[in-house]
Amino acid sequence: MNVLVYAGPEVLQASLKHTLSSLGSILAPHYTVQSISRESLVSHPWSTSCALLVFPGCYALTPSPSIALVKGYVENGGALLALSSGAIYTSGLGFSYGGLGTLSGRDAALRFRDPSSNGSIRPTFNPGPESADSSVALRLDSGQELQGVPYNGASIEGFEDANGTQILAKIGDEIAAIRSEISKGRVAVWGPSIEVPSSGETASSAAETSRRAALRDTLTSLGLTIPSGVSISSPLPQYLSVAPDRQDILPQVIKPYFESSLKVLKERHDIDTLHFHDAGSDEANQLLLVARSRSISTAPPDPSEWQPKHIFICKDGALPSDKTYFDINLYYSALSAARTASGLSSSANQWGMGEALLYTEAVTSTQIMFDSNPGFMSTLGAPLLSIASHQLAGRGRGSNIWLSPSGCLQFSLLLRVPSMGAKIVFVQYLFGLAVAEACRDEGVLGDVGTQVRLKWPNDIYAVLGDEKDMKSMKKIGGILVNTRSCGNETEIIIGCGLNVLTEAPIFSLAQLLPAGSATKPSMERTAATIMAKFEVLWNRFSTPNGVSFTPLMDLYLERWLHSASAASDKLGSDQLVTLTTTTPHQAVRIVGITPDYGLLRTLPERTGYGHGSGDGGAGWIDLMPDGNSFDIMAGLIKPKK
Repeated sequence: MNVLVYAGPEVLQASLKHTLSSLGSILAPHYTVQSISRESLVSHPWSTSCALLVFPGCYALTPSPSIALVKGYVENGGALLALSSGAIYTSGLGFSYGGLGTLSGRDAALRFRDPSSNGSIRPTFNPGPESADSSVALRLDSGQELQGVPYNGASIEGFEDANGTQILAKIGDEIAAIRSEISKGRVAVWGPSIEVPSSGETASSAAETSRRAALRDTLTSLGLTIPSGVSISSPLPQYLSVAPDRQDILPQVIKPYFESSLKVLKERHDIDTLHFHDAGSDEANQLLLVARSRSISTAPPDPSEWQPKHIFICKDGALPSDKTYFDINLYYSALSAARTASGLSSSANQWGMGEALLYTEAVTSTQIMFDSNPGFMSTLGAPLLSIASHQLAGRGRGSNIWLSPSGCLQFSLLLRVPSMGAKIVFVQYLFGLAVAEACRDEGVLGDVGTQVRLKWPNDIYAVLGDEKDMKSMKKIGGILVNTRSCGNETEIIIGCGLNVLTEAPIFSLAQLLPAGSATKPSMERTAATIMAKFEVLWNRFSTPNGVSFTPLMDLYLERWLHSASAASDKLGSDQLVTLTTTTPHQAVRIVGITPDYGLLRTLPERTGYGHGSGDGGAGWIDLMPDGNSFDIMAGLIKPKK
């Protein structure tokens, strides 16, 4: 779910910066905190995945269609937080004046009404300078005092006797912050700039802790689930290992380390400086202690302290003993069993998917480590699987952020294959199919895994109830594919995030199991099973005679959400969606994937339902996965931005 911070032209930039930073450090990894423009409020279907809409300090809102959408979002069950802002409560049909001046048409446009009480809440906005010129002492509803909070004079009026209102803080006898039930939604307003970190004489750790606690309590009152515990704030060393029975391949996985005693690698086009060490050496053990002490912090991550990065080479089958987040021994055991069950074998000069592993508790991003370090990547043998228990800068498709909660299996798989031209688009479909098949395996979910389905082009969903009800679907994973041409070869980096054991509010595979189930999926078995399933599918996709997705097309269509067996509309046919890439917008039915270029094939509704239009296929509209985005909840296919 997203926490969206308004970033329209009226916003005070200092408040926006502090809001994004403060909320991001409190809510990660449960929520993605990101800004949203006024234009996006109008043009994007943001409300379906928005847990909270936040207004930082801003001037009076400019009239815009976005205001009606914000009102509808809150009054229909959404939550809104206004910071460095005022608010006026009006009971009945009366009008309130005062506070920041007389009632203006622009401010009055954003007014939330409660039909049951006929009351309304009208946020008022900051008419003052960019930053507050004074500070105040607050008395929180917990009885605690908070000193030195910046304040620009925004007043909160009329809430003393308002139904469904909680007073969060006061300045003397004056209300400074409230949280109110309004219609079906919730609104919280802070007059003082609680989003701004403590500074100057008030910048004690106690003051900052109290400020963050006040923000956490406010967010909780708005229905958000706040992460607990200390987060990892910097990368930790990565362990490079191979399967216990494949020690012969380690020198091929990292040749420079064995052939030229590579110790430090910093290529001109790489973003990271990499240091290599023998795992278990005194040097490595000391580096690990230092890295762990630095990584455990309640402060926001500081990327300036993330260099160099360390890689520990596990020689002679020695594997790390720490099994807190991921048991490498168990993973290799599960991989061996999965490969045997799938009939897979390896040769002396080749190894299977997942038999070479780079693992760490914390990394910037498994995808970034490969994709942004081409020099490092060129030293590695392939296939190589990189798994991280926590990502500090996880990446999704386009500009999306991938959250990294505990219990999320996040990894990247490096492949080096003969160039395959346009067929490369099928890799994301192939890997999604591998994940869906793995979930059906007895080692992961068994029969319950049939609830795991694929959304075009690269998302993984769980279907919880009626397949005709889009709201019964929860996103549990996603796939990202990057490629790089190297002569006659192509380097493919397949990134995947799959929620295996995550807890609410983030849905996961484990939550698909009935209450009281004796077993639950493990990170190790899930990763191992995915690798084995993918290798089997890859061998059917890529043969000595070339590459073709045709042998897998029927199975893929059985596993996706867009056909008669899943997510169909009330007519029981292929999914009906609105295509916004055309003018005017066009109603189309999704009927499949083209076997040549992997395009999404749709049929305009005007031609009637069927798998052809009687004119040699001229009626099809085919869509590229890289140029389009599919909002399954809204039933829209729109240009990718």
